[in-house]
Amino acid sequence: MERIIVGVDGSAASRAALRWAAAIGRPLDAEVIVVNAWTPVPSELKPSYLERLTAERFDWLSGWCEPELTEVKHRFAVPVGDPRNALPEAVEAEEADLLVIASTGSSGAEPGFLHLGSVAEMLVHHTTIPLAVLPPGCEAPGTRALLATDGSDQAGAAARWLASVAPATGHTVLAVTVVDDADAADLDEWTAPLAEAGLAVEPRVITGGPPAVGILDDVADRDADLVVMGMRGTGTITGMRLGSVATRVLRRAEVPVVLIPDPAS
Repeated sequence: MERIIVGVDGSAASRAALRWAAAIGRPLDAEVIVVNAWTPVPSELKPSYLERLTAERFDWLSGWCEPELTEVKHRFAVPVGDPRNALPEAVEAEEADLLVIASTGSSGAEPGFLHLGSVAEMLVHHTTIPLAVLPPGCEAPGTRALLATDGSDQAGAAARWLASVAPATGHTVLAVTVVDDADAADLDEWTAPLAEAGLAVEPRVITGGPPAVGILDDVADRDADLVVMGMRGTGTITGMRLGSVATRVLRRAEVPVVLIPDPAS
């Protein structure tokens, strides 16, 4: 992993997301790019005034962020525009490997369909790279990462992502699958990328019940503090990942969730 983008808005939740991104980036020697998208008021400004406001915004952002970025390579960006557009644009321009956001920010808007803020909801549906979503109150990446897997290509991508991160971050790796038939679960095969990375895996097979409920129960039972899982492509409503197990987990999770988009999407 080379570049991590974290979106911030000055809220306590986004500061926690920044702290989390820095804690992930530090052992990986990844660069953390802090993005604060904003819209000046009034919207029509003389170029010289906009330039001054942008410089002031940049100074504020760097001062606000620096205490959290000790011993982390970092840069700052203050693009003008809606963060729902600016963050994907930054991801593409920087060829980022991970996008980190808080589930809610400072807008004061009521949670939407996924009980997330509007920026988080849009990114969940449209992200093209791994997306870490942090619920309120998260301060650090923790030590116990749970891979939720079902043997699909998406779950395989999630396993490979975790295998690339956990050796450096020192996470203990757990794995869970929720299936109707325990004999059909092959966690050794499904977690092979982790074993190949030299990581011991603590597996669990849960039989029956809704997969999202089983995953969340396992998070609580084994004190996991991070969930990593694949996310399928968009569904029948154009451009939206509705109804997937990943979005159901995200809606109720009390720990950070890293969603890995469908490698084919």
